[in-house]
Amino acid sequence: AERLQREMVEVVRIVEEKRAQCELTGAARKAEDECWAREAEEPAKEAEEERLVQEAVHKTEAERLQREMVEVVRIVEEKRAQCELTGAARKAEDECWAREAEEPAKEAEEERLVQEAVHKTEAERLQRE
Repeated sequence: AERLQREMVEVVRIVEEKRAQCELTGAARKAEDECWAREAEEPAKEAEEERLVQEAVHKTEAERLQREMVEVVRIVEEKRAQCELTGAARKAEDECWAREAEEPAKEAEEERLVQEAVHKTEAERLQRE
């Protein structure tokens, strides 16, 4: 009975020792698994960080392009306004030149009518005589 008692105590000790080893092994395995999980997360985190950086770069680039487009539209509108003013000025100048060109023709017509009246008057006078 004593021998069985000693063997039973020894079996319990061995079982407890194995249980402790298994717990240590389990804790080590858990720590190792967590380490591998962190290692596996790194590329995903780096990829996410890279994606966020690229997104920020694209957003910044889009904002820069938007500002440039607004500036281009402003310049085009300014040029259009200048062209409209230039067109209006050219039209006014053309009208002025047209009036200037009409003056000699009007004067020549007036001169012709005066000469015609003079000739008619002279012819009538000669006829009366």
